[in-house]
Amino acid sequence: MKKKIVVSKVNKIILLLFFMLPFYAFSQKTVFQRNGKTLTIYDLPVDTLVYEIAYEKVVNLDSMTKEKIYLNCFEWVSKTYNSANSVIQMNDREAGVLVCKGVFLDCPFFPNKPDIKYTLTIKVKENKLKYRVDGFNVCIDKNCNSTQDIIDYIWSPFTFYSIKQKKEFPSKFNEYIELFIRNLINFTKGSNQSDDW
Repeated sequence: MKKKIVVSKVNKIILLLFFMLPFYAFSQKTVFQRNGKTLTIYDLPVDTLVYEIAYEKVVNLDSMTKEKIYLNCFEWVSKTYNSANSVIQMNDREAGVLVCKGVFLDCPFFPNKPDIKYTLTIKVKENKLKYRVDGFNVCIDKNCNSTQDIIDYIWSPFTFYSIKQKKEFPSKFNEYIELFIRNLINFTKGSNQSDDW
């Protein structure tokens, strides 16, 4: 004889909350005030000093000199951008600093695929590279004459066509930036071979 299991409404709610908890518990959440509004940003790295999205990390590059790391990064910038001279804002070889202002073209994680301006700062020293990608501004027109801060753009009610698109944005944007940075780091590490040929 089989026993029938009866689940009350209260038990169903408790069960539902139990299964939803991991989604909320593991989300990175930043709450702040901007232009009189309270904004909550989930799963994007926010620099809470200036309240902007910023990706920053120190990468160990064992057995690489400051000079070699700098030259590899400079070569990567030269090969990555159509016109390296127009994107490089600061080039201090002695200090080991490169600052570039670039544009991601036709960004696929927004429905209308706008261009996004950003700043990439690379600092190097013996065996280390520190990068920071920040200053994200979405181009409102195709010539990028008018821009909007990416956080304000995300919170605009006209940016996404559905709640699903808005929820998927952080993971897609993070993947996009991680791929961009991985390209820089792999090139910097891989260019450590001898130039003898």
